[in-house]
Amino acid sequence: MFEGQPLPRIVESSEFDRVVWSSPWPSHPDVLLQFDLTPETRLRWTLLAHPPVPDPQTVEWLRDQVSHLVNIDLRNATGY
Repeated sequence: MFEGQPLPRIVESSEFDRVVWSSPWPSHPDVLLQFDLTPETRLRWTLLAHPPVPDPQTVEWLRDQVSHLVNIDLRNATGY
C-alpha cells in the first residue's frame, strides 16, 4: 500500500461493481477513493472530496499516488 500510511477501510460497497475506501492519507482524511468495475472488467477510480476541495497541486499528487497503487503496486502484487 502507501508506505507509512494507514490501510484504508471499506466505507461503502456493492456486491459486484463498486467499492469506496476511506482515505489512506492522514493529511487528507476527508478524501475517499471509489473504485467502479464494469461487466467488461474495466476499472475506474475516482477521488471523492467534500468542500473545501484540495488545491490542484494536491489533487495531482493524490492522483499520482492512486495511479501508482493501481498501475504498479497491484499489478506487481498479482503478477500481471
